[in-house]
Amino acid sequence: MVNVSKKTNVIVKGALLLTLGFILTYFEIPVVPIFPWLKVDLSTVPVLLSGFAFGPMVGVGIEALKNLLVFSIKGSSTGGVGQIANFIVVGSYVFTASLVFAKLKTRKGAILGAVAGSIVMIPLAMLSNHFILLPLFFPAGMGGAGYNYGLYMYVVIPIFNLLKGIAISTVGIMFYTKIATLINKEAGFRKSYKSLHKTA
Repeated sequence: MVNVSKKTNVIVKGALLLTLGFILTYFEIPVVPIFPWLKVDLSTVPVLLSGFAFGPMVGVGIEALKNLLVFSIKGSSTGGVGQIANFIVVGSYVFTASLVFAKLKTRKGAILGAVAGSIVMIPLAMLSNHFILLPLFFPAGMGGAGYNYGLYMYVVIPIFNLLKGIAISTVGIMFYTKIATLINKEAGFRKSYKSLHKTA
């Protein structure tokens, strides 16, 4: 009976966080004028919260569902390829951050997890761009469209994803400390809330 209650708790609260994450995908901000497709939104924050609260696999699952919702409801100019690339990059961030937090269960663990997730996200973003996104959008190469491949791949992508990771991590940890009592209301999840407020 307790296990059923916990599963219901995860499903209901996970669905709420999924819905919030999907809604936030409508609020994208272009941050690099010369590369207007590089945009930041906070849709990863609810996904990160789900990973902190319920574990890395739940977080990754919700990220997958979020991308599926985006593809199904908002549509995709890439035939879903962009959503797959996004899942690879963001999913790696959420999984890494949540895994580290699950091991340490402290505020320090949340910060270290977010930092580790941001670091992991950078090479995966570079690989996703090189093998998936750029061949799709620039089949003849970026140079033919007036873009500098080296600048984009080795400077813009790492810096963009580092700053994106910092922004998501900062907002995510801030919100988790505020709403953890709500997310972790069931007795089975109170431990992670209490431990988050420990410094080590």
